[in-house]
Amino acid sequence: MTRSAPSLVTLVVRRILIFSLIAMGAQLAGVIVEYWDDELRLGSLAIEHETEILAQGFTDRLAEIGYVLPPAAGARYAGNGSHYFARISTMEGQVLFSNCDPECSRRFLPFRSSPPSLWISETKIDAPIRVIGGHIIPHAGMKFVIEVAIIGDTDGVITSVWVHEIADHMILPMGLILFVVLGATALSIYFALAPVRKAVQQLDTSDPVSAADRIPTKDMPEEVARFASAVNRAFDRVNDVIEAQKIFTSAISHEVRTPLAVAALELEKIDHPRARKVEHDLEDLNRLVDQLTTLARLESSDIALKVPIDPLVVAREVVSAIVPLAYRAGQAVEFREQFAESFSGYPDLIADALRNLLENAIKHAQKGSNIIIQVGPGSSFVVTDEYVGQDVPKKIPLESKRERRQGLGLKIVQRIVEIHGGTFELAGLAKGGKSAVMKFQPQSGNANVG
Repeated sequence: MTRSAPSLVTLVVRRILIFSLIAMGAQLAGVIVEYWDDELRLGSLAIEHETEILAQGFTDRLAEIGYVLPPAAGARYAGNGSHYFARISTMEGQVLFSNCDPECSRRFLPFRSSPPSLWISETKIDAPIRVIGGHIIPHAGMKFVIEVAIIGDTDGVITSVWVHEIADHMILPMGLILFVVLGATALSIYFALAPVRKAVQQLDTSDPVSAADRIPTKDMPEEVARFASAVNRAFDRVNDVIEAQKIFTSAISHEVRTPLAVAALELEKIDHPRARKVEHDLEDLNRLVDQLTTLARLESSDIALKVPIDPLVVAREVVSAIVPLAYRAGQAVEFREQFAESFSGYPDLIADALRNLLENAIKHAQKGSNIIIQVGPGSSFVVTDEYVGQDVPKKIPLESKRERRQGLGLKIVQRIVEIHGGTFELAGLAKGGKSAVMKFQPQSGNANVG
């Protein structure tokens, strides 16, 4: 099974997504490089992050403000820690919470000073470089100083701040922009291709021979409109070729028919076996002229109005006319009805197609074959030259000399079926012979006619 090609919307969105991801990757690398050596900046963000968490521990009890470590910071700051230290105090120096050791207190700002709203200093204590800083937090109409020292970041505070900073300032904004760009691009292309989809639907049912079946280029993008115009010009050239072919075949058929009739009359006067042989050849030639005439008028049939066709009526008329030819060829003919249904079309053309199939079957069937004409099920005709002898004959390839002799008649059948929007299938049988099937679309809601 072959995979269908992706739509233009899919291709464009896929490419935008790929290049956007590449751009996001490059920007991410740039952010990582920018923050990699700037520990003071990361430390400042970490101090701000930790003071905001610690600020959640203020409590109001009987008009007095107390402090309890919030759950998010309890594990890090409970007891006398060795990596994370905090001191929460009023602006006047009243300490509400502290887990500081003397070394930590020495590095914090002295009480009764006028600290800035956010301050930070860098420190190096055996462990990798870390930070000490503080933040003034307002609460209940008062201001409090929250000071934090991060010495040995075992909980990965700075790393989490780093990841949060990247997500907050790069991934989320770019992701939102990417979503909007992809959506806008997909919708724009979808609506821009609306006339193209309409043209494709029209092409599926159009006939290049009909001058009315041309692709409308109105409202199409310029590049697509130029392509549609090229297709229309190709249809016009096909129409010109077919018109020339119709004129040519019609002229030949009319010019040849009269000499053939005269020759047949003259041969009737000759009493000789060779004259009968030539008469037989003239019959084949006359049939060829009839086929050329049929081929020449096929292309103008689609301008006529279609009428309901009863396949049983058409089949009976054709079979009654063809049976004498089958008997003269020594072939047996069998007629079968299988719940046939009517369909819309051109009765004369359907009769021509069925007649071609029957004549080909009678003329080219192997000895010992039985010609079967089945009408139905549905709106279908099945013509089979079935071998009924004892010995299985040598199989003949579908592209054999025998089929090449049938070529023109089968092409006429194929074209008639196409005009009616049906399908035509030709297949070889296991025991010799062939089966030709014409299928058409039944009229909606019709009942079985057989």
